[in-house]
Amino acid sequence: MKRTVIIGFLIVLLASVGIAAGIAAAAGNHTTQISECRLCHQFFSCFYDCRGAAGTAATTSWTEVTDLVLTNNPFDDYGVNTYADIFFYDGRENPVGLTRTILSPGDVDEIYICKTLYAGKLSVPLVGHMVVMTSNDYEPPASAAYLKDLLGAFPRSGSDPYYGQISAMSKTACQEIQPLLFMGIFQTEVDGPSCVEPVFVQATDDADGPFCDYYYSSK
Repeated sequence: MKRTVIIGFLIVLLASVGIAAGIAAAAGNHTTQISECRLCHQFFSCFYDCRGAAGTAATTSWTEVTDLVLTNNPFDDYGVNTYADIFFYDGRENPVGLTRTILSPGDVDEIYICKTLYAGKLSVPLVGHMVVMTSNDYEPPASAAYLKDLLGAFPRSGSDPYYGQISAMSKTACQEIQPLLFMGIFQTEVDGPSCVEPVFVQATDDADGPFCDYYYSSK
């Protein structure tokens, strides 16, 4: 009985590895590459808000916006660059777009989500879902993802919400999710959205862009 259980477990394990490899190979044909290092990815799930007055779509300004804060925490003093891919969806699971940044060892990047979508001429949902994939080719990333949700008055023409009128702010951590939960979505939908350049705030844009040119073909 014990031998049967062990053999069954090994079969399931090998099947899972095969599925992951197949998805990674298929995704390699898309506009975004997945590293060959199976453990060199992290995935985070987050929400975002871009609301106008009374929860309506913004015309000239937002009353609620979201910033995404990403950090790279290397295991040693010789840490490597980590790539962060951010996939945006609206509140009905439709792909909206994607963006990317590069985190050097010990780096922090803060991205103005609403302005990134707006400046990229993409749809700006009232509320949406984003999945952050961090990756490198050498070691498992030691990344973290956080949200800042800001209330106030934020002109769409502005490039930094901190120059607007902030009445309240909340902060929370994005939830880390298992890679296979997102790999299937990634494989089928990554070719649909356009890649847009991120809009950084608070002088956190220390890497050289344009970021979409690393793996993406903008559409």
